[in-house]
Amino acid sequence: MDQIHKLRSYQIAAILLFTGILLLIFITFRDYGISWDEQAYSSYGKALMGYYLGLLHGAPDMTATSIHNLQLDGGTYDLFSALAVRLLERMTSYGVMELHHLVNAITGFLGLIGAWATVRLLAGDKAAFWSALFLAIIPVYYGHIFFNPKDIPFAVGYIWSLYFLIRILRDFPLVKWKSLAFFGVVSGLTLGIRIGGVFLFGYFGLALLWNYWRVFRSGSSAGFNTFIRLVALPVGFTGLIAYIVMLAFWPWALQNPIRYPIQALIGMRQYFWPSTVLYRGQFIVASDLPADYILRYLAISLPELLLLLLLAGTLVTIVRWLINRHVGVSPSLRVLGSSLLVISVIIPIITAILGHSTVYDGIRHFLFVIPPLACLAGLSFQFFLDQLSAMNIKLVYIAILLMAVYLAYQISVMIRLHPYEYIYYNQLVGGVTHAYQEYETDYWGTSASQAAKWLVHSLEKNGISTGGKVKVFVTGATEYSAQYYFPDWIELAGDKYEADYMIGGIRWFSWEEMPGVELYTVSRMGVPLVVIKDLKP
Repeated sequence: MDQIHKLRSYQIAAILLFTGILLLIFITFRDYGISWDEQAYSSYGKALMGYYLGLLHGAPDMTATSIHNLQLDGGTYDLFSALAVRLLERMTSYGVMELHHLVNAITGFLGLIGAWATVRLLAGDKAAFWSALFLAIIPVYYGHIFFNPKDIPFAVGYIWSLYFLIRILRDFPLVKWKSLAFFGVVSGLTLGIRIGGVFLFGYFGLALLWNYWRVFRSGSSAGFNTFIRLVALPVGFTGLIAYIVMLAFWPWALQNPIRYPIQALIGMRQYFWPSTVLYRGQFIVASDLPADYILRYLAISLPELLLLLLLAGTLVTIVRWLINRHVGVSPSLRVLGSSLLVISVIIPIITAILGHSTVYDGIRHFLFVIPPLACLAGLSFQFFLDQLSAMNIKLVYIAILLMAVYLAYQISVMIRLHPYEYIYYNQLVGGVTHAYQEYETDYWGTSASQAAKWLVHSLEKNGISTGGKVKVFVTGATEYSAQYYFPDWIELAGDKYEADYMIGGIRWFSWEEMPGVELYTVSRMGVPLVVIKDLKP
């Protein structure tokens, strides 16, 4: 009875956690600025709507097949987001980009549920609650859910694909076509966001081959027929479903269903971004970043306690494998699932490092490994709580109390950074304050939105809006982030010499060399993010 009560407590805690985060999303989604990618993806979504609506009438609008370079990614999420925003526009008075932030945040919220569901499948409600909680306090994930329309949806599809893959492992040796179909659909939707989801089928193949090897080692019949039943048919069935679903949301790939997806996969690794990244105090060309870039960024972007849990959990797992060398022959679902989560983090990172892939903007291209890492941290923490419980239940209460103290500290940091949580760095580099001028901070330029609002309010307050046009020069790739909030009497200046004011973003420190008098600075924890200057004082 006591055990049932504890499980219900964790279930209630999970419900409260999800309810609280959902409420927080609805309360704060208008606080977040516009990232420099959002306008492009919003346009892509509208073009996709035009394509499919035209398709119904036999004359599709082909704009979606040649809009910037966005056609290299599928339009699963972009189409859904555009449709959702179009519907919400009729129901609310919020602006288009605010609605995009709401839809994006709810999508990111589904990632929390995905992490919870995955770990619940492996280890029950206790570990599931901790995993969801840990993911919610990772600023690099939480901050991005409001304005990142590509990496966050991909991360959500990734964790849910892993969930359905683990369900397939749970069913072994039975082959349940329903579970296979679910995995095929969800992985197909994920591929329709970014072709990099092909990694999921690598894990799927490895899992099925491992299962086949287990059948062989157990002495059961593992001949050709068994291989067909346990490996070939499941791979073919799910692969076909995923491929069809992917193509259904990717107009460009539909033009050449074999060549173009392969071309996109190759282009993903070889994509050229002709700019520099601030890394360890130096501006380095994105294609020439050192091999430790991804691993170091993960190490300094995750909360300290989660790093400790991941490290401790890894050491314990290695020791247990060394002690029990037969664990791979008949592993539990928890061992199988945990191994899959580890692989889902390691393989993409190793592939990117060995393939010298172009990486930039912190670790936004690798946000999809964050939910699996949160799952592993939750599994580790619950494992240690179970060990403490076996020794003395009071130790469990002490551990949870210490965790509560750390969580309060972590949440306080996120509050101080709001709405720029994603610029967070942990104490391995001295936090955000000491990471300034060493690593990227507001590389998305979202703070330009807050600066634009301040400038408009200030000009209106001083009566400047009553006469003529005011010209504002915006540095970097943040023009739309500011322009969205400008009234008709403010226009963008193409040149700083013809501008009255400047909004200068922190990226590349583009504002430092600009003339003029500083009027206002958006900063967090002592770190400037954007500066407004009067160029004609």
